[in-house]
Amino acid sequence: MAGETVRRMVLVAATALCFAYFLTRALEVELSLRVNVVLKAFPVLLLAFVGLLADTERNTVQGVVFAHRIGVGIALGAFGDVALELGDQGFLPGLGFFLFGHVMFISAFTVDTAAGVTRRGGKSRLWMGRFLALAWLSIVTLIYSVLAPHLSENYKYPVIAYVVVLGQMVYRAAGRYMPACGMESYYYGSVGAFVFAASDTLLAYNRFVEPVSHARYLVILLYYIGQIGLASASILPPKQVQEAALEKAKAFVAPAKPAATPAKPATTGAASTKSLSKRSKKSAARRRK
Repeated sequence: MAGETVRRMVLVAATALCFAYFLTRALEVELSLRVNVVLKAFPVLLLAFVGLLADTERNTVQGVVFAHRIGVGIALGAFGDVALELGDQGFLPGLGFFLFGHVMFISAFTVDTAAGVTRRGGKSRLWMGRFLALAWLSIVTLIYSVLAPHLSENYKYPVIAYVVVLGQMVYRAAGRYMPACGMESYYYGSVGAFVFAASDTLLAYNRFVEPVSHARYLVILLYYIGQIGLASASILPPKQVQEAALEKAKAFVAPAKPAATPAKPATTGAASTKSLSKRSKKSAARRRK
């Protein structure tokens, strides 16, 4: 229990530091590049430890894997923050860090879904999944169609890859069907993913299409809220609740085996010989007649 208390304290401290840095941006406080990088990335690195400090004492193995992958994804975002503060030369490396961070989020959300508990498919392929897939495809297409005319050759394919992965991350976050890690985690993760995507979309539009009023403040605010939501998603309900949810998910996905039909009793050698003897006697009686 102490470990979970520490994780919650880290979450509160990181959240406070996030909004403290946001205030320095909103109030346009003059900071050196080095101080700015540290103040921007350090709270995100703290948020990563909210997930990385999860252990099996209070979580299932699946819950720990989920939390650790969320933590790694957030940590990659902190490295991306550092790269983006270096200007144009840091944009593509920063994009790469965030892309791999989203891959870790996708991996975490895939672990925590009924479809990934025992086998893919089955009853988990409901209309909700199809609707989310269609929504993901539509949003990705819309975002890229707006950005594409304004991208140079250097940015075209990296941005395509990033938009697709970002859309997949949001799709996976919203599409966790019967999450074994609990509905509270589901809501935090879904909201965090959507807000993170909104921050990235606004950043891209402001950079490549046209300037947006107050974008520099809105981007960092939405980004921090998204990361806080994802970190909060890694704090799971008690282990017993996780185990019960996991068993429920397994029972839902794995179809019930049909009852075995009783096998017909095999004819024994003695019974077969007796039947053959009766038939022989009847045949002999007919010939005598």
